[in-house]
Amino acid sequence: MTNSRRLLVESRLSPALRRVGASNDLLDQLHRPELLRKRAVAPAREEPYGRKPILRTGLAELLLICWDEDVFCAPHDHGEATGLIYLCEGRYTERTYAWHGRELRIVRKRQVESPAVLEVQAGLIHDMKASGGGLGLHLYEPAISRMQVYDLARRQVLVVGDDSGAWLPRDPRMVVERRSFPSPKAEAR
Repeated sequence: MTNSRRLLVESRLSPALRRVGASNDLLDQLHRPELLRKRAVAPAREEPYGRKPILRTGLAELLLICWDEDVFCAPHDHGEATGLIYLCEGRYTERTYAWHGRELRIVRKRQVESPAVLEVQAGLIHDMKASGGGLGLHLYEPAISRMQVYDLARRQVLVVGDDSGAWLPRDPRMVVERRSFPSPKAEAR
């Protein structure tokens, strides 16, 4: 393990994972991404990443994410959760969005090389992709609930079930609520 990875894991990630009750086995694997990869789930057809829940309580959620090559997830938020995303392997593009009137627009685009830790604030709308594939460990506090996924083509906001990822669900049962992008009346309030 490189010194930069060790420092990143020990200073930023391990304390947060210990706080939410992650196992010692998982903490040991943070230093060796090849061991984490053995636990990962490959992406299903037409999904940007495989999603393996490792821990879910009322206080936190921990997911192991195995990214497909060069496929963006849908723009999404994380409900009321904040989080740390540990990018163990891969080169990533992250785009951040903001509302401009009735339009959801990209306001920032950045490239991130692993190993890295990204902070996610409640209310942040973003999407990501991994160039050539990737592996990440995502910690959210509290556990994600009522995540909103943004369908830019249909101009709709989909509130998805707690077991859904950040993509447009093929199974309509995963959509808890569907609404149109904000109307001019909503903006005036």
